[in-house]
Amino acid sequence: MTTHQQRHTPGTAMNDNKVEVLFENGVYYEGFVTGVMENEVLVSFPDDWYPETKFNYDNVRLPLSDEQCSSEFTVNQEIEVKSVREPHPCYGWVKSVIKIISGNPQSQFVVQYLNSTAEEIVSSDKIRCSNINSHINGNTFYTIDIDVPEGVREHAKIDGIHKNLQMAIGASLVLYNPDQSVLSVISRSPLTSKKTLMLADMHFRKLNYNVMLLKRTEELAKQLESSKLNIASSPYTDEFNVLDELMGLAIGARGTNIERARRIDGITNIELDKHTGVFKIYGDNKDAVKKARRILEYKKKFLQVQRDFIGKLIGKNGSNIKDIIAKSGVKLEQNRKETQMEMAMQWRNNR
Repeated sequence: MTTHQQRHTPGTAMNDNKVEVLFENGVYYEGFVTGVMENEVLVSFPDDWYPETKFNYDNVRLPLSDEQCSSEFTVNQEIEVKSVREPHPCYGWVKSVIKIISGNPQSQFVVQYLNSTAEEIVSSDKIRCSNINSHINGNTFYTIDIDVPEGVREHAKIDGIHKNLQMAIGASLVLYNPDQSVLSVISRSPLTSKKTLMLADMHFRKLNYNVMLLKRTEELAKQLESSKLNIASSPYTDEFNVLDELMGLAIGARGTNIERARRIDGITNIELDKHTGVFKIYGDNKDAVKKARRILEYKKKFLQVQRDFIGKLIGKNGSNIKDIIAKSGVKLEQNRKETQMEMAMQWRNNR
């Protein structure tokens, strides 16, 4: 059995690692097991009012369950009172005996602390039945350590990142031990070890995916910041509009035209608002901006063709049209009634 040194925030999904620890002043204080050894457990305390400390099994017991304590009490009944006792500032459970009960339903109690003549009046929310649970032993908690792959060790330190695994395997606690690079699992059930071995690889694959996603997000954020800086420092800008029906031609297959334009020396950034069809080009010089615009700008143009020349323009089986499309990238549509040729053509305005 092993232990670890990572700090733990109490209040796990299972809460099976909750215990009560006997201190030197005779008071039992609530804590959470965060490590298990041969004859000791490592316990942390709420709000860190007391440092994480190792305690012998003989000084640690499980807390009372709701089923173990009745809401009705009797005179001379041995109970426990929630009270503060020196030298510690936190509430703990102190053994006492009920002397007087008042109220219907029961609301106030006069109690006398065991091994003392001191009496005190307490309300019903400050008393409970005596905790008769025996002290823990080597079979109370089960532990297993799983080696964490190097690529996800930093990510494994994130608070709450192992919560889903903890719930899936039914563990009391799952913590990463950075000193040993292992995931320490603590459970009240011996079956948890088998579940952990079955699901650990899946958990680490998910962490690895999260790491990749995080890196990608960081890269995009850096690129965005860099683009903003480039835009701010770009002395030349230009913008133009492309019709929706021509947007595919302008962008190119899988964005190839935009990538070509961005690779032009002197181009710092290119933006496209797909809702309005507006391209914005930023560059260090006017020539670079003009070159990028020539690649991206497409417009419609209508050409009037005499009826006698339409056949020659089209060519046999449309060979001339096909050749024009292949070499220029324009899209041609013939309006036979009006003898017009509609062309979606790349704009080569040398302004």
